[in-house]
Amino acid sequence: MWGLLALLGLGLAIALGLGAWITGHHLRRPPRKTYGWALARNLPGDPSELEDSLDFDALELDLRGDDAALKNFGLSPVWNIEGRDPSGPVIVWTPGWGDSRVGSLARVRHLAPHAKRVVVWDPPGQGETSDRWPMAVREDRMLMELARWAQLEHGAALVLAGSSMGAGLSIVSAVRLAEGEGVEVAGVIAEAPYGADRFSALVALVLWHATQFKTKGDVFPNAHMRIKRVVLEDHGDVTILGRQGVGLLARDVDGAGVAPLQPGNDA
Repeated sequence: MWGLLALLGLGLAIALGLGAWITGHHLRRPPRKTYGWALARNLPGDPSELEDSLDFDALELDLRGDDAALKNFGLSPVWNIEGRDPSGPVIVWTPGWGDSRVGSLARVRHLAPHAKRVVVWDPPGQGETSDRWPMAVREDRMLMELARWAQLEHGAALVLAGSSMGAGLSIVSAVRLAEGEGVEVAGVIAEAPYGADRFSALVALVLWHATQFKTKGDVFPNAHMRIKRVVLEDHGDVTILGRQGVGLLARDVDGAGVAPLQPGNDA
């Protein structure tokens, strides 16, 4: 009897270990949205191919700074896109897991009319980078480096924006820039921010097969943040300010900073 239980326990341990390894392997190698991905789906592959074409510079920036933990990462692909509003802010957009600059073009076309520049990048492990995904524990430092570069390059108000993982990184980076380094961040736009740690992500993906886990927009690890921010949940139909849920877009479409996003927008 005890031998059978021990055998079953061993089998369970092997199954769990194998499942965790497979999930970790999958996490570190997300699907890539590249120009070829867009071409195969007849989608725009860069800002110049949008219906309302946008001028841009394709750059490769060293965002590693002096951080020894980032020394093994390569250069980061960046689009420095010309916006339509010379008096607007510089918006730095960070895509989520499995997304990229190319996949973010649907957002860029809505952000550009309200920005001086839109800076979009591929974090490690995403898009056209050659690195594996570092489990969202180092990208915030690279985003901070990119934000500093964008502000110095264009001399405009800085807004950090992103979706899912990118939204979480934007929130964390904004806090650290504003409170730790004194860099002024005008605001954060967070679409369905994902704020779970690596262990939670791993467990969730193992249990729910990488499809059922989704953090809602009113979950933040840093509710004390003293920065204006708009958090989009359910494709922009609901706006969460702080931890109080209010239907701002539906209630006050003439409010400051609200006009660009109308109820139903997939921004």
